[in-house]
Amino acid sequence: MLTVIRFQLKRSVFKNKNLKEAKINETVFVKKVIGKTSLKIRLAELGITKDVEVFVKKIAPFGSPLQVFVRGYNLCIGLDEAKNILLK
Repeated sequence: MLTVIRFQLKRSVFKNKNLKEAKINETVFVKKVIGKTSLKIRLAELGITKDVEVFVKKIAPFGSPLQVFVRGYNLCIGLDEAKNILLK
């Protein structure tokens, strides 16, 4: 029982943060894009790649979409896409 609790605690401490969990006016860096290959290609075409700086400008009242500033332009990303972008 004790080992199960330790394992659950360890997983929660080292959980990767994704773009969906970022706050307004927060600057973050992309660690990795996960998901289907088509999603990875689409986000790469929009400028979201590894080690790129992303500034979260606005989040819609009900959460989706969120507006980010990437490589000199504004981009709106839905929550489904944002949860696949892991942050450093």
